[in-house]
Amino acid sequence: MGTDKLPRGKAMNYNRVLKILLWIGFVIYIAALTKIILFKLPMHLILSRMDFVIGMNPLEINVVPFKTIGSYFYNENIRISVRNVVGKIVIFFPFGLLLPALIAKFLKFRPLILASFCLSLTFELFQLLVPTLGSFDIDDLILNTAGALLGYLGFKILKRIGLIRKISGIPL
Repeated sequence: MGTDKLPRGKAMNYNRVLKILLWIGFVIYIAALTKIILFKLPMHLILSRMDFVIGMNPLEINVVPFKTIGSYFYNENIRISVRNVVGKIVIFFPFGLLLPALIAKFLKFRPLILASFCLSLTFELFQLLVPTLGSFDIDDLILNTAGALLGYLGFKILKRIGLIRKISGIPL
């Protein structure tokens, strides 16, 4: 049901409820994203492997763009390669889709891409400083940011075809 067919007061309540639901969904998404990226293993395994050493493992760092992505083309198991590349893109798609619907500042391309890059960089820095959480990989930054970009494009398409309307004061 679109808000254009509701009386003004009911449309405002509908928009408010919709915005609250979007925020709840966004918070759940960020929590799930953190769990998937940083806490892949059960907590007791992460803690047991930590040995209370925090630092960098130079063998687990990739700062060469497209090195990991390129290695996927030489992997014998193409299914794993595709799952890794597509998964890292898809996991940030909701970020690019939801953030502009929630915060007007992110209706613009540059702030949204910067925010998605910064979030991905935060996850990668955690993995750099706490190696039991994963390994730092510049390709993850590239793929995650590309996923947010695709989500943003999805948002723009939904807005253009009229599926996204004004939500709680943000003129969409």
